[in-house]
Amino acid sequence: MYYALMCHARSRGCTRFDFGRSKVGTGAAAFKKNWGFDATPLAYAVRTADGAAKREINPLSPRYRLQVRVWQKLPLWLANIMGPWIAKGLG
Repeated sequence: MYYALMCHARSRGCTRFDFGRSKVGTGAAAFKKNWGFDATPLAYAVRTADGAAKREINPLSPRYRLQVRVWQKLPLWLANIMGPWIAKGLG
């Protein structure tokens, strides 16, 4: 899919292609490395309440993966009710 998109972009005169960001150790990062890209670390700002611990949002974390698996098993009606409430705290 990436290759087809790059070919399409090239045929329209584009000379750069932004593959976007990906986490180290993921399949997306390995795919990009295969294409010869060098990883460039990105800096992120983190805000937490005074005295609060930083949230664990690493998709490679076992706890995070468990939360994703639980979410995927929820009935659709419940996920639709909970989704907007949970989304407020993301990003």
